[in-house]
Amino acid sequence: MKKFFKLGTHLELVPVGYTLDSPDAYEKKYISSVHEVLQDETVVITNPTHKSQMIHLRPGEKYDCYLFLDNKIFKCRIKVLRSRNDFNLRVVETELLTNIVKYERRQFFRLDVAMDIRYLTLRPDNTAAFKEAVKTNSLLQMEGFQTATTRDVSGGGLRFVCNEELPIGSMLITHIETEMDGRPKQYVFLAKVLASKKHEEIRGLYESRVQFVDLKQSAREELVQYIFHCQREQLKKHSG
Repeated sequence: MKKFFKLGTHLELVPVGYTLDSPDAYEKKYISSVHEVLQDETVVITNPTHKSQMIHLRPGEKYDCYLFLDNKIFKCRIKVLRSRNDFNLRVVETELLTNIVKYERRQFFRLDVAMDIRYLTLRPDNTAAFKEAVKTNSLLQMEGFQTATTRDVSGGGLRFVCNEELPIGSMLITHIETEMDGRPKQYVFLAKVLASKKHEEIRGLYESRVQFVDLKQSAREELVQYIFHCQREQLKKHSG
């Protein structure tokens, strides 16, 4: 056990019933680290936090614990025994309930959502205009944007329906305009076409799948948060 629960190992705790990649686990995930490993399957962890706020864990609560080691993720289930102070540090004693197994996480959660977007196919005849638009921060003013409707959205790309078949491997500028918490949001990403085929049900339409290219981590995280926001709104509507 000590080869996994090394001092300082990063931990993420998720309530039983969720996974690390569940769309609504973001609001329930607690951050901690290994403080000490005792005998009899007892692991002492630092008091978990959520959005920099300390969280009080109650004795008897169970969590799925994800350990981040050497670019790999491992998973086990723990039970809270008690909280205590270790000098000036608040820690939590937990009991290991299951074996530690490797966790293969889904790279990106996909949200089934229909929203209007715009895209512009980059071609040899508009390459110069594209480079100039990048310099002048005027990509959205370029001519030739087409409209499409998404089928699903993820932190890695889009699947959408449009009026044309797109060449595999071609590059697109994708523009998503929406709002979150009452504030308008603009997302402009460079994407590569992975697949494009005739729509199975609607004649004259095509379904394409694209992957974001060179997307900064900060922009990807912001998009993922927006996806989670949409998922929460969908859950509210269904429950209401």
